[in-house]
Order: sequence, then C-alpha cells, then structure tokens
Amino acid sequence: MIHFEKTNYCTVKRMKQHQHTKQVQFLSYYEALAFSLIDFAEKNTTFSQWLSSSVGAFTLDTFENFTSVVPQPHHVNIFTLHDEQQAVRRAQWIFWLHDNSNRDTLPAMTLLSNWAHAHEWEEPKAVVLGIEIGVLPIGIMGKMKRKHHPIDILINTKKLQALSKADIAKTSVALTGEIVQKGLIRAKGNANLLEPELGDWFFGEKTVVLYGADKNTLTLIHDTLIKANAPISLQRDTNGISAIAIPPTIYLGDIPEANTLTILQ
Repeated sequence: MIHFEKTNYCTVKRMKQHQHTKQVQFLSYYEALAFSLIDFAEKNTTFSQWLSSSVGAFTLDTFENFTSVVPQPHHVNIFTLHDEQQAVRRAQWIFWLHDNSNRDTLPAMTLLSNWAHAHEWEEPKAVVLGIEIGVLPIGIMGKMKRKHHPIDILINTKKLQALSKADIAKTSVALTGEIVQKGLIRAKGNANLLEPELGDWFFGEKTVVLYGADKNTLTLIHDTLIKANAPISLQRDTNGISAIAIPPTIYLGDIPEANTLTILQ
C-alpha cells in the first residue's frame, strides 16, 4: 500500500550533473517517518512553521548527493502522527540521529529540507505550540508525558489453536525483544534515545496487544509493512508467517487490512 516513487525531482535544484531514470523504490524507514512529519505539517499550521524553521537551520549542501522522493495520491501513511507533541518528538529524534552522523537519515533530511525550502520560513525562533511543554525549540527529548503506544502482535489463528498461554507469552517476549533490539541499534545502544514511541513503551508499561489473523490477512499486512520498511519482527513456520510484531511507531488502525483482525482476550 505505501510505496513511493523515487525520482530525480527536487523542489530545490541540487542535482547538477546527474540524470536518473525514473524508478519505483520503497522508502527507507527514516524517509517514511519524514513523510509522516510533512503530512502532519500540511494539516497543522503551527507545527508547519516550527518544522520549516527547524529544518531550515540545517545546511542544504549536506544533502546534495541524495535524490528527492515524490508521494503519489494513493499512498497510505502507516506512521500517522496524532498530535503536535508526538510530531515534535519524532522530528527532534531524526535531527538527533543526523547530528550524530547517522548517514541513514540523510535521504530523510533531504526530503525535509526540500519541503522546508519550498515554504516560506523565518530564522529559527521560539514557536508556541499548544502542547504541555510550552515554548519551542528547546531540548525536549525525554521530557514528555508518557503515552501508551502498544506493540501489536498478530498471530496466525490456526497456530493459535495449538498454543498454550505459556507459548503465547514466549512468542510475545521473543518478538518484542527483537523490536527493542532493532531500536537500540538505531539509537547506538542508548535506550534513552530510542524513537519516542518505542522509548515510551520501553520505559513505560510495555503494553502488548494480541490479535488473531488468518494467513491471507497476515500476508497482506506483512507486505504493507515491508513496503514501508517498518522495523517489524517475524516468526515463521513451515506454513509461512506465523506471527508479526508491529512497533509502536505504527498505528495499527491505519493499515487497511487490520480491520479484519480479532483481538485476543
């Protein structure tokens, strides 16, 4: 569902001597998160002002070797942001990774930079957002009120019939552990610098929500997540995918196929 078309189009002309053949590629995880920020900014004027001024503070030349990405009308954003607080935290997390020389974020920063330079923006200044912390930009990572973003685990309904409660618990521990492990790799081993939603989960109540799903639904949801380069974890058996864990950066309700899932009590 969420696949974006990478082209040599840039709002700000930076590609001087390179010609690229148009081709369809999947977004990186960071690019998908950047698109979620832009999507939210297009709907929220105050956040748009803050994001454009914050990104505008970065030097555009840093990103000159990366192509831009153009979203298509039918795309589904599965990394939906639901409020300004969550949006600011996600943006600052990407900025932190960039400042700490994580080159995987460069295409995402290019995307944000192109968007910011296509909008009028002023020199960075304090912008008042309607959230608990008050005035931005300031260092706010880790200072937000904890929210509950669960890790959702989808288990093949046929396999469920053969699983005891202990087996289900063991599966949950293995899958959530892998989600956290991938997050710690991105955060260079510092749990305090996990992406905001995963950090809330790790330091919070560690809520896990279990769902039953038939084989076809599991496959469709898996394909959607893979196209978005979502950092999921999987278990397989001889019949294919048996379980999927979805990180808390993703709102399960934004995946169209998820409306057929059965929540497990």
